Amino acid sequence: MDSEPLALLCKHQSRFSEGVRLVHYLVSFYVGVLTLRSFVLVGGNLITAWSYAGARTGAIKYAALRTSHLNPEMVTVTSDLLGIIDHDSKQIQFFDPNGGTAPGKPLGNLQVTSSAPVHHISFSRHDYPRFSERALAIIDTNQDIYIGFVRRATTHLYTEGPIKLDTAARGAIWHNQASILAVVRENQLRLYYLPQVLYMDSSLLECTWEDKDIG
Repeated sequence: MDSEPLALLCKHQSRFSEGVRLVHYLVSFYVGVLTLRSFVLVGGNLITAWSYAGARTGAIKYAALRTSHLNPEMVTVTSDLLGIIDHDSKQIQFFDPNGGTAPGKPLGNLQVTSSAPVHHISFSRHDYPRFSERALAIIDTNQDIYIGFVRRATTHLYTEGPIKLDTAARGAIWHNQASILAVVRENQLRLYYLPQVLYMDSSLLECTWEDKDIG
């Protein structure tokens, strides 16, 4: 029997199985987060990462994982890191969305010392080659915004901060090609061109932002 048609059939069956699995998750998920190359779905006590070709690239599931409290502002993902706000709203857990050397297990965490629960996190979006450091914007329910850093090594994760950046923050989003942070305030959009300066010389922060009226 010619093995080529059999191999082709197996290949298509594999793709069909992945498609059926993706449809199942699409029906049952309640949080979805998109990135340039992939997307993440949250449903039940499981977090899954998918390519836009419909192939599942990673899954996160462990005994202490709780997802019922999550919404899209409490999940952030890049090509190599996924962060979620823990159920106590004071700790952020980090994972490899692609499986990596410890599939489904946390790579590390960042403890937030804010007195109020955290309700928004977002990683800086740029994907520079061999760039292992990510800035992380964190907003609590008092509308205080913080900046933390996450550095990814081969087998370790290093975190720094967070340090308070500003107050009265209603939302925040990173530029997709540079480490520029836009913060939504009352009738204003504040652009931070170098929020990392907090970790170098905080006295320079006033020189690195400008306000745009949106009222």
